[in-house]
Amino acid sequence: EAQRHRVFYPERSRTMAPRADARINGEAGQVSVTLIQAQAALKLGRNLFILNGCFDQPNVTWPAKLEARGAIRVTEFEQILATLRKREAHAPAAHR
Repeated sequence: EAQRHRVFYPERSRTMAPRADARINGEAGQVSVTLIQAQAALKLGRNLFILNGCFDQPNVTWPAKLEARGAIRVTEFEQILATLRKREAHAPAAHR
């Protein structure tokens, strides 16, 4: 049953991206619905955080590619909180 519905995963991922102000990627294959959602988040201007350990995998190129497009490499949770606080401080009052 799940195999039959796999064709909907990419579209579901694109639909989920606008539902959050930020996204954190910890792991993903070179081709995955996780990366589809990450790319959609960047396209929508959402913060995309990538855990530093993802950059240490020699056969995985997506972290560097997404960082070049605006994703934020994080080594500490405080980096995420600081970025979100800064974004919130600059958000229009209607969006708070």
